[in-house]
Amino acid sequence: MSKKYHDFDLLITQCSGNYIARVINSPAGEAKHLFSLPFSFDEIQNYLQHFNQTRTILVHSNRQAQKNLEQDRYFVGKTLYKSIFTGDVEDVLQRSLSKTSANNEGLRLNLRLTEVPELINLPWEYLYDESEDYFFSLSINTPIVRYLALETSEKPTVQQLPLQVLIVISNPNDYPDLNVEKECDNIRHALHDLEQKGYVQVTLLSNATLADLQSTLSEQDFHIFHFIGHGGFNQEDETGVLIFENQQGEGHAVSGKTLAMLLHDVQSLRLAILNACEGAKTSLCNAFGGVGQCLMRQGMPAVIAMQNEITDMTAVIFAHKLYTSLVKGYDIDVALVETRKAISAQSNGVEWGTPVLYMRPGGHTIVDNRLIEQRKQQQTMNYISALQPILNPYTATPNLSPYTFKPIKAVSLSLIN
Repeated sequence: MSKKYHDFDLLITQCSGNYIARVINSPAGEAKHLFSLPFSFDEIQNYLQHFNQTRTILVHSNRQAQKNLEQDRYFVGKTLYKSIFTGDVEDVLQRSLSKTSANNEGLRLNLRLTEVPELINLPWEYLYDESEDYFFSLSINTPIVRYLALETSEKPTVQQLPLQVLIVISNPNDYPDLNVEKECDNIRHALHDLEQKGYVQVTLLSNATLADLQSTLSEQDFHIFHFIGHGGFNQEDETGVLIFENQQGEGHAVSGKTLAMLLHDVQSLRLAILNACEGAKTSLCNAFGGVGQCLMRQGMPAVIAMQNEITDMTAVIFAHKLYTSLVKGYDIDVALVETRKAISAQSNGVEWGTPVLYMRPGGHTIVDNRLIEQRKQQQTMNYISALQPILNPYTATPNLSPYTFKPIKAVSLSLIN
């Protein structure tokens, strides 16, 4: 997508038991606002526990329970917004939105939460302006990013399609069964058309041991690492884990540090997707305690993780729409917005806010824009070459080059990516 984006950098820090929200960079300048957290710690935990039951509620509960879940997310989203975006901070936000929208440009909301790890686990993706009936993360004009102020990514963008995707499906025999065959079918179904067109090439690793992962990573370059399986959070050392398998097929809890060590040297990797329960969770006292944050610290440009477990239908929609948007050249945050909208429209009105995007400077692009432009030019020439014999059979040439075709009047071409 060619839309230009401006940064709206919001830094939140502690201040004598309260918090300060600082706009440190935006199209409309800077601002700050002192605020207190609108929820008690116990209330936060109650909301998070309720949200963690999302999949169970959607699959097994009645409509009223689902409605209560939706209402809670509205309430948390609007309460967070009212607490932070008020006074000068709200004024700067609204003026920034006015400037960008006037030029058909976007405003990337970068939430800098590293100094307040106790706030990271809040569902910021549901930020909601009640006066406008507007969820920020459901519009390509205002994507939300959990921004980590790390060094700019030096990993190269993808210069040639297909996108090489490594999907790891872990199903240890001492954990609840994931139905690996169904998971594989879902992935193949979601990405079938992209594979057929040569836009994506998927490598499935169903024997999810660390030894097999290391061996696979050494055999070829991958652009995206996609994990599907169980996850958790070790309360003793306050670190996130993903559950891989050992040689006996039993669960093997792998810390973010260990996984980051294995992925660190894969220079081609631009994105990690963690489809695991609590994959986005981090410690209340360490902003880099979660799996996704550990990967970022070790050089990953961007990570998409789930705040809680998602339904099968949402998983299929998520994979298809995200990868479709990425191969079109969309930035990661914009591709995720399109994915959120697809989930909301096609699955349910709750899970669109489950994916969380962590990003570092320079991490928003996967596919090099020059590659997208070249592909569009080639598509144009292919369409013209195919239509020329029909529209003007007497002047068409068998081997039409980009520099010798004759003008065609009053023809409207619709290119389909």
